[in-house]
This record gives sequence, structure tokens and C-alpha cells, in this order.
Amino acid sequence: MSATPPVPKSEPISPCERSARIDAARGFAILGLAFVNLHAFASLDYYKSLFYSASENEGVDFWAQFLVEFFISGKCVAMLAFLLGFGIAMQERRAEAAGENAGRLIRKRMLILMVFGFVHMLLMWWGDILFAYGLLGLGVLLFRNVSSRARRFWSAGLIGGWLVICLGLSAISHSAEDVELAPASEMTPADLDDSEPASEVESDEDGDWFEDHVITPIYDTYSEGSFLDVFGVRMIESLFKQIVFLFGLPVYLGVAILGYDDCRSSWLTPGDIRLTRPRWLRAIVVVSVGVALFAAWLAGAYPLNPVTAPAYVLSIAAGLVIAGMYLVLILRLRSENIVVRMMAPVGRMALTNYLLQSAVGCFVFYPYGLGWYEKVSYSEVVVLAAAIAIVQIIFSQLWLRNHRFGPMEWLWRRATYPHPKN
Repeated sequence: MSATPPVPKSEPISPCERSARIDAARGFAILGLAFVNLHAFASLDYYKSLFYSASENEGVDFWAQFLVEFFISGKCVAMLAFLLGFGIAMQERRAEAAGENAGRLIRKRMLILMVFGFVHMLLMWWGDILFAYGLLGLGVLLFRNVSSRARRFWSAGLIGGWLVICLGLSAISHSAEDVELAPASEMTPADLDDSEPASEVESDEDGDWFEDHVITPIYDTYSEGSFLDVFGVRMIESLFKQIVFLFGLPVYLGVAILGYDDCRSSWLTPGDIRLTRPRWLRAIVVVSVGVALFAAWLAGAYPLNPVTAPAYVLSIAAGLVIAGMYLVLILRLRSENIVVRMMAPVGRMALTNYLLQSAVGCFVFYPYGLGWYEKVSYSEVVVLAAAIAIVQIIFSQLWLRNHRFGPMEWLWRRATYPHPKN
């Protein structure tokens, strides 16, 4: 009787097994993050836009912000969520072919990613996405054993339901504000002449409180504080950011489920994409581009408030459509296309390049580095992000000439796979 051949062990995906176009899409998204994240490293505009005041950018800076908001903001994180689900399905297939417990292997991989994210929050940046993407990956596993149709139903329900709820909350908030301001309209003309409008008084009081308790302490810490001072503020900011992400979790979970379903069902497989371009799809794209243009202008002109909130919510939906356009365009390219050849190495080293961007942000803007916090304009940050993107493209190409994986990718795989290839 012949001996039973040994069952192959699950191992990292080798370069020859990878799809260059998938890696290129991931690389494009990672480089795009630098344009958004570095500005959050450099200034207080993130908080001002949410709670305090409109952007103060003018001229070149206004248009730099406009371009980043339209082309990048919200699109890259959506692309990465889709590719996260796609990658989980690829790893699952490989583990199943090797006779291993795919769910356990992927859970381990996602938990390790969450550890990386937690350390990233502690040491570098409050806006970390690794921890949240680890949560997304665990969420995707809940939909492994359902049909493709059910996965698409859940995806549409999570995304659509979240958008409807947010629009409803925006309407309620707007109505509540109208009711609260109504008594001012009952004042006599004499009263109105002798007093400041109620809305302006309330706005000034809120602005003063936010200025004193949020803006000023954060500015002082990131301008002159020690590493421990920055560490303390960063912990509070990280908690706030993760809460904000948890609020938007249904949208990105829905996108990640779509990516997982695509890999399992091959409805957007690289090389097999066929765009029929029905009229309804063209109409959705045109409307989404229009909404995104309006939202990009709005972001530079007005803060988030009950009046502008519906436009911001709709811009998230438009951003998902545009992110889908980016994915389709990249996945339709030939493997030998120059864009694919430039971006694919960056995507293969996505974790390393993402963390390197944060390291540069810490060095350039924080007080224990160059200390440029709130000292550079929006357009200058865009130039810095473009320079980093160019360097990372070159660095990734050179590194992968002599190594199979990036340094952080190697560490992640070493911790995940018990028997990696030599």
C-alpha cells in the first residue's frame, strides 16, 4: 500500500501567484492615503471642519484641497476595504486547498493586523486604519457560509441602510435646530435691534468653548509638547477616531463583503471585466461625480453642520461609486501597463508603505521632529505627499528586486504562517 502524500501547508502567496492589477489597485490607494493623512498630521483642519469653522484655505490652497477632496478623500479607504475582502477570499481558498482551517488562519491574521494598528496608534498616529480594518476582516468572516446573492443583499443593506439613517438623522437635526431658533423670530423689531441673534450668540459660545478646550490644547501639544505630551493627546484622539469609524463601520463592511464576494464569484475578476455601460449605470456615475464635485467645494467653504450634513452623507455614496470606477479602470489595464508596473510593488508592500508615511508625518510635523505643525500650507502638504509617493514607488521597486516581501509584510506573514517558505 502506498503512503498517503502529505497535505501541503498553507503559506504566503508567492509573487508569481499574485495578480499585478490587484496589487496596483492597492498601491494606488495606499499612495492616495498620504495626501489625506499628511494634512491631518500637519494641521487642525480636521477638527475645525467637524466642529468649529470652515476651512481658511484660499487661492492655490483652496484648489489643492478641492482636488484632494474630489479625487482622493473617502475613495482610497473604500478601495482598501474592497481589496481587504478580496484578499481574505484569496487566502481562504489557499488555506482550504491546503486542508487547513481557513477561518482560524484568517482570524489570526486579522488579530495580528489589529495589534499592528494598536501599536501604530500608540507610537505614531491617532488616525490609524489598521485596527479598524482588522475588525472589518473579522466581520467579513461572518458571511463566509452564505450564498453570493445573500452577501450582495447584506452589502446593499448595510451601505444603503447606513446612508438612509444618516440622512434621517441630518433631517432631524436640521428640524431641531429650526425649532430651537424659532423664538428669535418672535422678538419685536426693537428687541432685534438691541440684541444679537440667538443663533450667533449660541455659535459664538460653542466656538469659544471648542477653541479653549480642544483647539488650543491640541495646538500647544503638537507645537511644543514632549513625546509623552503628544502620546497622551494621541490616545484621546485615537479613541475618538475609532468611535467615528465604528459609526461608519456598516458602509465599509458592506464594501469589504462585496470584495469578498467578487473573489468567490468572479464577477469582477481581473482580465474578465466587460462593461456593458447601461444607461442607469452611466446616470449613477454622472450624478456621483456631480455630488462629489459639490462636496469637494463644500468642504473648502463650510463646516459640517445640520445644513451641510446631507451633502456630506451623499458624498460618501458618491465616493463609493468613484472608488468603484478606480478599481474597474485599474483592473482593466494589462499587466505590462506602466501604471500597473509602477503601482504593483507599492501594493505588495502596502503595510510597510502605510507605516512609513506615518513615520514621515511624525518626523516632519511633530515637536520631537522638525516641528512644522501648523506651519505649512495645504498646497505644500500636497507637494510633500507627491514627493513621498514618488520615493515610495522607487523604494518599493528597489526593495522587491532582492526581497520577496516588504519588511512589515514579512513580519505579518511570519507571525501568521507557522511554516513559511525559505
